[in-house]
Amino acid sequence: MNIAWCIQFDDIDLMHLAFALSHLVNLQKLTLNIKSCTQITDKGIKSLSDALPHLKNLQRIDIDISQCPHVNDYTLKILGRSVSKLLKLQHISIKFNKCELITDKGMASFSCYLSYLKNLKQVKLEYNGCIQISNIGISRTSYYLRRLKKLSHFKLNFKQCDRVNTKGLEDLAFNLEKMTQLNSIKLNFSQCDQLTNKALEMLGSSLSKLPHLKEAKLKGAYCELLSDSGIIKLGYSLSKIPELTNVHLNFDTCYYITNNGLRSLASDLSQLISLQKINLNLICTRVTIEETQQVEALFNGKHIRSEIQV
Repeated sequence: MNIAWCIQFDDIDLMHLAFALSHLVNLQKLTLNIKSCTQITDKGIKSLSDALPHLKNLQRIDIDISQCPHVNDYTLKILGRSVSKLLKLQHISIKFNKCELITDKGMASFSCYLSYLKNLKQVKLEYNGCIQISNIGISRTSYYLRRLKKLSHFKLNFKQCDRVNTKGLEDLAFNLEKMTQLNSIKLNFSQCDQLTNKALEMLGSSLSKLPHLKEAKLKGAYCELLSDSGIIKLGYSLSKIPELTNVHLNFDTCYYITNNGLRSLASDLSQLISLQKINLNLICTRVTIEETQQVEALFNGKHIRSEIQV
């Protein structure tokens, strides 16, 4: 159900919708987009939250609450508490992008409730532009979610959360290596401009310990402290993952990445015996078209689908 950008849609409307939903007891999949419904407050979200426990057969939830300016930590608490009662849930995707009242407390609380759902296999959480989130939120979220022993797909978007620095990514990396059943990891830490090469080194090291990982999508665009050293160490670690088939790396506008970094990264990744597709976004002033063409030729020679953007 898509109600995005309906600025007249308010708490009363959501209350009526929630009441109707509560009677769909055999519903297995719920999709709700209320992005930019700016009149929605905790009162409306509470109505939705009260309805969810009635939907005991739900296996998948996709909800977009992005750009709702009244969404706050309490919103995440009541929503998380209700979701935690859906014991058949296997897939959850929630977008809180640009909800600027959300803090580490709300982020951690929501993830804590998710950790009770032992059948969860896929978790996708987006906090793009939630400017109050810091290392603590990232650390606690990954700490709680590592309890999910069946988790195979994990996406975490904290783009533009510029209070997150290398310590936050190190904690995330430490917890990721405990998620031993992961098949797919997608992280977006673009515009977290305090991140250093050490963050990439720690992240790569942890991912290399995930024996079943098949897909890695990492976005660190506009992280101005990153350089060749970071992506070289990341590439070396990724090259040690035997089942990795799909790699997508985006480090656009990282000014200290050069041809040398791209060349070394490509050389390591080309050694992956299972690799089928690679996408590299390195629109950096020190990376040339000529080097890109050589990298594409390297992958094409090994029959690996490649897309290199500079």
